[in-house]
Amino acid sequence: MNVMGAEEQHNGNNQFVGTWELLSVERVDAEGNWSPSIGQLANSIGVLMYDEFGHMSVHIMNLDRVPVASNGFAELSGDELRDLFRGYVAYFGTYDVNERESYVIHHRRGHLYPNQVGVDAKRFFEFSDDKLTLTVAPSRNFRLTWQRVDG
Repeated sequence: MNVMGAEEQHNGNNQFVGTWELLSVERVDAEGNWSPSIGQLANSIGVLMYDEFGHMSVHIMNLDRVPVASNGFAELSGDELRDLFRGYVAYFGTYDVNERESYVIHHRRGHLYPNQVGVDAKRFFEFSDDKLTLTVAPSRNFRLTWQRVDG
């Protein structure tokens, strides 16, 4: 497997390094057409960061989340707590790139959803100008397009 290791990442041969802003979240239909996602990740903003040392972090938030009445986490009702986490995805960890097969693996060390801690996430990638498209593996039925926001 041709995985880009830390040495290549340090040498600046890594297109991923930088900060990316979410442009779109899309799903594919039965006919193979892409359309904006509906549900928890529709109308979302997000930031994705990769550094040259192999670390990554992602946050995606639905802008339609409803503010809660409670003033702090300790005061949240069960319904408020559930609603807080709907429409928000966040995780961090390390990453490896397979250039030959055009995928990146996110090794999730921390995740908002505890069951995903330690679970790797494979994403097929495509670069076009200052945009990065990540398609969820293995189904390839969900994709996120990001735009570089730093230099």
